[in-house]
Amino acid sequence: MLIQHLLDDTEIIENDESNAMTIDLTNPPSDTISKSKSIALLKRIVPEVKELLECMFYTGTVNPRQKMSAQEMRNELLRREHEGEISLDDIPKESTIANWITTFSHKWKQSMALRNMEEAENT
Repeated sequence: MLIQHLLDDTEIIENDESNAMTIDLTNPPSDTISKSKSIALLKRIVPEVKELLECMFYTGTVNPRQKMSAQEMRNELLRREHEGEISLDDIPKESTIANWITTFSHKWKQSMALRNMEEAENT
């Protein structure tokens, strides 16, 4: 049985059970991508889709009966893609939308708390 380990784009080490090689995972090759560079490889949510997500979030805030889960938001984005409003490539994964909801909700709650504190100081 062959086991292949891809160390970088050009070098592949092939192993079989009779000639086992050990690879030190604690000491990666020096040419691996650093964490700061890998962040640039992440796909960002495009502003148009972000606006749609915010609108869906605010609708759920105003009327809790219309609050949408990440899956429901993604389905709505897929519906809009089917109608030609947005591109399929711009629709994030469900897990990305769930993370966006968590982050956006946290920021929204902070801004509402600051707003309430400012209103209390002004009265």
